[in-house]
This record gives sequence, C-alpha cells and structure tokens, in this order.
Amino acid sequence: MAGASLLPMEVLLLKRVQERVLDSEEPPPQYICRNGDTTEDVSSPSSMIPIIDLSLLSSSTPWAKEEELEKLKSALCSWGCFQAIGHGISSSFLDKIRQVAREFFEQPMEKKKKLAKTVEEFEGYGADPIPVDPAEACLNARFNYYSPCQWPDLVLGLKPHADGSGHTKILQDDTEGLQVLKNDQWVTVPTIPHALLVLIGDQMEIMTNGVFKSPVHRVLTNSERERISVAVFYYPEPNKEIGPEDGLVDEERPKLFKKMKDYGDIHRKYYLKGMRAIHTAKERVLNGEEPPLRYICKGSDTTKDFSSPSPQIPIIDLSLLSSPTPWAKEEEFEKLKSALCSWGCFQIKICQVAREFFELPMEEKKKLAKGVGEFEGYGDDHIPAEDGSGHTIILQDDVEGLQVLKNDQWVTVPTIPHALLVLIGDQMEIMTNGVFKSPVHRVLTTSERESMSVAVFFYPEPNKEIGPEDGLVNEERP
Repeated sequence: MAGASLLPMEVLLLKRVQERVLDSEEPPPQYICRNGDTTEDVSSPSSMIPIIDLSLLSSSTPWAKEEELEKLKSALCSWGCFQAIGHGISSSFLDKIRQVAREFFEQPMEKKKKLAKTVEEFEGYGADPIPVDPAEACLNARFNYYSPCQWPDLVLGLKPHADGSGHTKILQDDTEGLQVLKNDQWVTVPTIPHALLVLIGDQMEIMTNGVFKSPVHRVLTNSERERISVAVFYYPEPNKEIGPEDGLVDEERPKLFKKMKDYGDIHRKYYLKGMRAIHTAKERVLNGEEPPLRYICKGSDTTKDFSSPSPQIPIIDLSLLSSPTPWAKEEEFEKLKSALCSWGCFQIKICQVAREFFELPMEEKKKLAKGVGEFEGYGDDHIPAEDGSGHTIILQDDVEGLQVLKNDQWVTVPTIPHALLVLIGDQMEIMTNGVFKSPVHRVLTTSERESMSVAVFFYPEPNKEIGPEDGLVNEERP
C-alpha cells in the first residue's frame, strides 16, 4: 500500500500472524504487498518446475546417469531450482516431520508464545521478517505455517525474495502456494508427495560465477486452507570468503563477482528493504556492464531539473560573521538564517586530495573494502537521501553533479573553487523544531567525466537524546 505507515517488526511480533487470523483481524499495512502486482501467474505444463530423480545419478546405466545429470545442469542454469525425487529419504520420515509441525501449530496460542522469538532471533515461534543468519551452524531448519487468509489478492504468505544461502531444501504439504519467478511470470510449484524442492541461493550463484541461478520466489496465501512447509538452509561456514571458482572464469565467461565475506548479513539488510542483495557482489563499471535495475532510479523521475540562473544555492561568507562592521555582520547572519530555514544548505567561501587513491589498482582498493553497515572503507552508497547527521560539510571537485531538491525541483550545486557546501541533517531539523530544514539531495552521473567529493558528517555523541530545543517551541510553533 503506497504511502502506508509501516509498523516496526517489534510491534508486529507482539501479535503473531496466526493469532491475528484467529481473532479475525484485518492485516496491518506491513502485510499488504500485492497491490499493483501485475506479474502474470502461469501454470501450463510447458512451464513446469524440473523434476530430477536423484537415484539415477548413481545409476549403473551410464546413459541414464548422463541424461539425468544433463537435466540437473539445465535445471540449475535455467531455473535455479528443481523438485527432487528418488532422494532416499523415507516417506514415513517425511510424513512424521509434517505431522510434528502440524501438531505444534495446532497447540493453544499461549503455549506457543512460551517459545516466541524476537526480531533478531532465528529459533522460536513467530513470523520471521528476516532471512536466517547462520551465526554458528551451517544448517538451519525453519517450520513455516501459513494461516488461511481472507485477503489472498492483497496479502502474500512470503514476499518475493531470493535466498541468501548456498542452497535451500523445502518440504511442502499438499497445499499449493509456493511460486518461482521465471521469465517475468510466476510459476506455481506443484505439490508432489514426498518430493523436496531444491533452490539455489545467492551464494551458490556467486561461487558458480553466475552459471547457476538464484531464483526469486514467493508464497501465496489461500482463503480456505492453511499451508505448512519445512525449509532447510545450507550456508558456508561463518566468515568464509566466497567468490567465483577459478575453473568457472575464462575469456568466454569473465569474472562476474568479487570475493566477499559475511554475505548473509548483507542479504538480510537488503531483504528488509524488499530488495535483492546479489548486485553488491558484482564488479560492474570496470567490466563495462550495464547497470542492474537497482541502479536505474531516474526512469520514472518526473521531478524537474532546474538549471536557470535562479534559484541559486545560497553563498555565505563566514569571514563576515566576525566582521567589525556591524551592518555587514548582521546582513550575513540574516542570509545564513534564511539559507538554513529555506534551503537547509549553503556554500561557504573560504581537488586533488582523493584522486590518487581512486586511481589505485582495484585489488589495492579492495584491501580497504567496507562491509554493509560499516562507515570506514572502500565502497559505495548511491541512493537519494537526507543525511541522518547533525550537519554535513562537502568539498566538491570541478565536476557538477550534486543536486538539492527545492520546491519539487532539482537544483544543481555549482562548483565554486575551494568552497564548502554545508547541509543540515535530520537531527538538526529535529533539534530546531523544524526551523532549519534537512534537504533531500542526490548526485547525478556523467558520461564523460568522473567526479570526486569529500564529505564530513557531524553527529551528536552516541546515546544522546535529541529533541526540539525549548526556546524553539511556543504557541506559534508547537
């Protein structure tokens, strides 16, 4: 639901999905995720999920073994998943697993709540808003319960995502609902008694240099029937560096992914935003690749770019603020106040510093690579945003690209030699009770020249409580 205020996961977990259904509650906005979903569902025989008989892979008949291996390779390269039969796990054992799962979810709610999980925990009862995080083990199992839902056209059982694991195995019951995205169409995974669905995860796609695919999948809700499944996730051991295997990199298939650690942490952060994470492992600019969809952020941007001489980003001469001439000092203070209240930024009158680093070989820069959630290190951050700081000071080079949003128009910040751009951050807007503005800003790319800048962020001390200053709260400005 566009524009809906989303509840924090901690609030959602105060009442589990199963409990909301039993109380006949309408779903909160967080669960409305099918509005505007125009992707086609298909269920024709030609679009069937591949079925692989694993027993044939150890067959004594060479042609049968080779044929099934080719089917397996085709399934992993094209679909990134397959239904496994002949896997050697007894039917009675799989039936018992499903029975135990069903008996647990049929227990009274108060009994299940004794095993309730928090947002950051993997083990326990409750909705799991984040993918599993293999802190210690390399195998994690998850029992999924999807309640009957009165709004199947609006509510998904599990939103579209690709797994951050090496691979995932899923045991379904007899209620369909799991779908895989193939050629922009959602293909329903049929329920085959005692078959296991095997899904390739992002980490396997990285290690195979993109030969095997990590498919996007989701779970539909059903208005009449509940659904139970069991998923087992395999992860490489913690802190293991992953990257394309050498034998899968050659002239015909150049290296598509870089080596990286802690991909599970990266995947979790992007999953919470409803986004895929695998692009973070790709080397793009130096390989001359087209940008992935996540980088395409101007296609539907109808906000006007303003390039006429007016309006101009305010320019403040800080030397006048300590001028012995009262009128000059007062005039510059008024200009400063107007800039902060209206624009939330200004340029200060008061580059070769960073260029040498970025011209280093890629392998040298990678030694200083930063992880997701880290501030220090080599990496990128490329989405339009407001700063969460108190204020930010930016030194630009001579290539224009930085823009500030003013009255629904993007205004380019001109490059003034040796000037510093000062941007008010969200925390300063909060502390001034909205008197000073925290401007939305972005950076454009250029087809001919690289651009460099240095940004210094000021933050209040950690754990400091912030809020409007008392002197800035009155009847006129509550």
